[in-house]
Amino acid sequence: MIVCTWVFAAAAKPRALRARWETSIQIDGVPGEFGGEWRRLTHALKGKRPPSEDLDARALVAFGDKGIYLAADVRDDKIVGGGDHVELLLGIPGGSTQSYLLYPGVTGKSRATVKRRGGAVVRGAKIVEAPSEGGYTLEALIPWPAVPKSSTVRVGYRGALFVHDADRSRRVERVLGTAPTRRYAKLPAISTEPELALGAGLLRDRHLVRPPSHNILANVAGDRMRERVLVYAPFLVVLGPHYRGGREYFYRDLGTDHGGTIGEVRVRDVTGDRRADIWLRKWVTFDGGKVEVLQVLSFMDGDTPELVLDQEVGLVLDKGGSVHNDVRVRGVGRSTRVTIRPGKNNGMGAAAFRYESNNGAKPLLLPWGTIKSRTYAVKDGRFEVLSERRQAVDRPPPPPPPPL
Repeated sequence: MIVCTWVFAAAAKPRALRARWETSIQIDGVPGEFGGEWRRLTHALKGKRPPSEDLDARALVAFGDKGIYLAADVRDDKIVGGGDHVELLLGIPGGSTQSYLLYPGVTGKSRATVKRRGGAVVRGAKIVEAPSEGGYTLEALIPWPAVPKSSTVRVGYRGALFVHDADRSRRVERVLGTAPTRRYAKLPAISTEPELALGAGLLRDRHLVRPPSHNILANVAGDRMRERVLVYAPFLVVLGPHYRGGREYFYRDLGTDHGGTIGEVRVRDVTGDRRADIWLRKWVTFDGGKVEVLQVLSFMDGDTPELVLDQEVGLVLDKGGSVHNDVRVRGVGRSTRVTIRPGKNNGMGAAAFRYESNNGAKPLLLPWGTIKSRTYAVKDGRFEVLSERRQAVDRPPPPPPPPL
């Protein structure tokens, strides 16, 4: 029997659920071995908030190799079989939701069951409830095959926990939850181990409180599981359920502080290993202006991405004038070709031009330079110059002779 000390407080802004990784959960109805963080269900979604002796609850979720674990400790003065239940509302990356309804059994009348919203029993699920002081506790396992997209996606979830109360019949009269809504866009996150590590590490240390400017789900490293590719300027972050053991994350300073920005981030396979590579275009400031750099990062042999393309493609000077190279990408995998052309000169004369590249990337192609176009191709997982076309140098006219 679980004896709890209940502390009552007004409902607050919903916080992310913390889904710790568990390896030794025994589904016996008594959640003593759960090591995660319990959440009180304080938001009333249906009916007025009842007295605590009538209905109150706390619950948590955890992830493991077999699936999603859920534990609940419910205070309920009357348990109605087939009516009272606990719900996990899971927000699947991409915008959909899936509800799992956990019904406690009633001695001599019914067995505990796990169902989807709509009534279908979840195959392979496990659930056990146990009586507690003034209510019940339960533990459940929802197997990964019962979770949409989970064969490749196990990070980036949203979700909430709800307790449904039925007193007079199976008709639910009250609902309390860890969030005040069921809308996907408003659900708080369900943070897994690498996401928790990111929050306690980089985000806290660098005081990064805004949401990421880029949030992409793609298979960039390791097995077929997808990783999250995030940008919290000036940092690129990669994390995933199996990447670095599902405990750690990678980050790189993109060098865009002091006024620089990340203009574009996307993923595509250029190395032919059936994993996506990270493409980004960033603006880096210098004394006198800013330069745009195209970079491609690829996970090749280890768990740290390597820079396989680094090319300047744009320049804006504070005193006026700019150059923007034309970039064309063709093909996929090993057949990818990237062609750079000088583009147009916007008010920047060759005679007055002063800029020296010092960021490590290949220098910008200039409209008055000797290179008409440069094409890169992939060789051994890296971009190398395949060909260059030359053009006559557009030299400025000589100055007039001095007066006699």
